[in-house]
Amino acid sequence: MKLLYLLYSFVMLSSGFSGVQHNNCANQESSLKVLVIYNDAGNKAVAGKNFLLDALSDVPGARTLPSSTVTWNQIVSMYRTGGWPDVIVHANGGWQKYSGPNITHFDEQYSPGKGWSFNWMGPKGCNKITKNINNEIIQNVFKHKIGLVSMGDDAMHPTKCLCGINKVFTNDNNIGDGRRFKYTGDEMWVRLDKNKDVTGDPGIIKSAVNILGSDKMLFKLGATSGPDVFSFLNTTYSKRFTAMGYQQAYDKSLNLPVGSSTQYPVIGTYTYGNFRSVMLNYNPETIANINASKQIIYDAVMWAADKPCKRQFTYQVIKD
Repeated sequence: MKLLYLLYSFVMLSSGFSGVQHNNCANQESSLKVLVIYNDAGNKAVAGKNFLLDALSDVPGARTLPSSTVTWNQIVSMYRTGGWPDVIVHANGGWQKYSGPNITHFDEQYSPGKGWSFNWMGPKGCNKITKNINNEIIQNVFKHKIGLVSMGDDAMHPTKCLCGINKVFTNDNNIGDGRRFKYTGDEMWVRLDKNKDVTGDPGIIKSAVNILGSDKMLFKLGATSGPDVFSFLNTTYSKRFTAMGYQQAYDKSLNLPVGSSTQYPVIGTYTYGNFRSVMLNYNPETIANINASKQIIYDAVMWAADKPCKRQFTYQVIKD
């Protein structure tokens, strides 16, 4: 078995194998222009950024900028010769307040026990409180029809003005931030409903379900990842949002399930015309099955960029 392992390792290294099954995605990846804007405050934000970049390790055109200082003019300058990026990924790990002044602008208040909340004022209201609307990144992403992936357990926050979200409460749920589910027998997971994944083939969550062999994507015990509770202003906006993943938990000490099957949507798409966006409203690096978690990131980015391709994360473990 050891000899077999050594031979296997030699073949994989010689072929440049990265642990991923390729299915004619090289052309799509080589031409893909991805900009990752990341929160640079705290270990959770750094872990989220690193996990994201690992999932996109075979995309040579991925660039990064910190959200604390990024401006729209900086992005314009970065892509001056090649047009806009195909997709912008906001790695929003940690507190939303660390997203910097130019991701988006809105009226937000903090309430003890409920966290940060937002009251809808309409697009004009959002614009009125923007110091410099021309430098606001989310609005320009929509204006220029750049794909958007908002990732992290505050993922719904930056898209409020864009998606017509009425209110967002970060802690107004029975799961909290998730860390209390840390004892043997406790569980927290995202239920993946592939029947609601209408993004075509390979889709956003379908390949992850294949990797898992079920619709239950477990978090690590004690993972810090709490779902946002949000609502839309009206059906004009809500019908553009399609949920396909829902966070749930089980508290063994209380023998109590937490969250119904559709109560806390954490994976979804928001589309309007040819604008595509994906919300991954959890911290992907805290998922137990890292292959499934990376698969969702990869498929979400490729779909938002309108360059979907079939590549499946199938890391092989050879035991002696």
